[in-house]
Amino acid sequence: LFQAYWAYNLDEYPELATYTGDPGRNHRWTDHSLEAYERRNREMEIPARVLATIDRAALSAADQVHYDLFRRNVEESLEGRRFKGEYMPVTQMGGVQQNVAQTLMLMPYFQPSDFESALARLRKTFNDPLFVRTARGMEPTPYAELLAPPIQRACELVAGSLNWRLRSERLG
Repeated sequence: LFQAYWAYNLDEYPELATYTGDPGRNHRWTDHSLEAYERRNREMEIPARVLATIDRAALSAADQVHYDLFRRNVEESLEGRRFKGEYMPVTQMGGVQQNVAQTLMLMPYFQPSDFESALARLRKTFNDPLFVRTARGMEPTPYAELLAPPIQRACELVAGSLNWRLRSERLG
């Protein structure tokens, strides 16, 4: 049950797979459509039904603790359905403005396929191919060209902030 639940969560939330180093899902984002939220809310009931078939008293002491913790997690998830987080996808704590950068930063970049996965996620984020293969090699799309100046400016601001912090720490 625990393994099935873990695999389900990695499939439904590919960013979790990235964060935990589980390969194979780095090219996808979580489906945030209302249909996907509704489906996942229905599917939350499955672990509760499976737990109801398990005789807790027949478990070892350690497995009873695992059972209790898992049951609590499932119950809290079921209770949490009443708070419709899907209608507030951007908050001060999370949303695309933070999750995209965090996920891309945590992704591995050792193989060409790792870069392809990151590009696949960016393409989905911006709904644009961003780069296309031409006779001259890879070239940015017009949209990628439009994105470049603000991204460059943001990088310069971050670098300047880091340099200011380093200088002030040396003086301090």
